[in-house]
Amino acid sequence: YEAARAQARRAGDRGLIAATAMNLGIIATIRGELPRALSFYRRAVADLRTLDRPGDLAAALNNLGLAYVSMQRLDDAEAAYREAADAGDNASTWYGLTA
Repeated sequence: YEAARAQARRAGDRGLIAATAMNLGIIATIRGELPRALSFYRRAVADLRTLDRPGDLAAALNNLGLAYVSMQRLDDAEAAYREAADAGDNASTWYGLTA
């Protein structure tokens, strides 16, 4: 994923840059490297905030929240989950899933 991230940067593909950051965060989480995972999730969130992809933003924020919970940073986790819920609401509207 590091090589894919580098190629995405060279190509200027912000969506792919965010996706590779998310995947690297997941790998770091699985390895128990939570500070590193947080760094990647934060990068993914920052990148996705510049794009019109609310579903992906919600997923990245959810992963960020999970990492915060694992680190016992519950206030930070709650903030991430709240923002994920808002992004998820926006995703439902964006994808035409409103009731």
